[in-house]
Amino acid sequence: MKQIDEYLDNLYKEDKSKETISLKLEMKEHLLESVKELKDEGYSQEDAIKISIDRFDGGVEMEDELQGIIKQTWFEKNNIKNKMTILFRNILIVSVVVYACLTFYNNKMIDYHAQIYDKVSKDLHTIIADINNPKQYKNKLDNMLNEKYGEIKQLKIYSNENNESKENLKYNYIKGNLANTIYFESSNDDLGNANKLHFELGVKGGLYLISDKLLLIDLFVGLAGFIGFILSKLDMLDKFYVNGKYKESL
Repeated sequence: MKQIDEYLDNLYKEDKSKETISLKLEMKEHLLESVKELKDEGYSQEDAIKISIDRFDGGVEMEDELQGIIKQTWFEKNNIKNKMTILFRNILIVSVVVYACLTFYNNKMIDYHAQIYDKVSKDLHTIIADINNPKQYKNKLDNMLNEKYGEIKQLKIYSNENNESKENLKYNYIKGNLANTIYFESSNDDLGNANKLHFELGVKGGLYLISDKLLLIDLFVGLAGFIGFILSKLDMLDKFYVNGKYKESL
């Protein structure tokens, strides 16, 4: 019936959702049944339609139907939000675990490099008697580095702090490709015979070289997960004011 169709179209004119279309069909069936009952009581079709709409419009039936569709829509929406909340929560948890693992790895590598540095320093003081006589210690250092320190890729020994001077460079050990190498420089150490020992140590970097970048990336990912998690949780507060929104729309 045209009047009922127009009434329902005006009532939900902005909403084209599947739920609303289904609701309109149910409401139409309810109104048509009401019209039929009134016509059986002797009312004309026009009066029966008007009375049915008047009874329905603003009555308990309409409020129940509107409450039903609002709640159904919210639950479907909330189901998606629950999945988003779980996703962001998992991202946050994974980022925290990754951050902890990378931090632990970095600390272990720092300790490991410090131990290598200390061992090399002690060995150099043991082997080198005269810093200005490389022939006396070159073969010994080569053998030591090849056999004892597989992680060392380069070792430069200078007679003083001026590393840029070729004259001060007394020993230069290189093993393989120097890409991904971390360098450590020593302070001047007294060899006990008026000679000063200054060395530059290069060791394999591996994951340690990019760990800072990984930590930064992980920090941003974790921050995004945290913000997403908070926003998804706050959005679930819809259920506390959905009824209020409904009443305002009447």
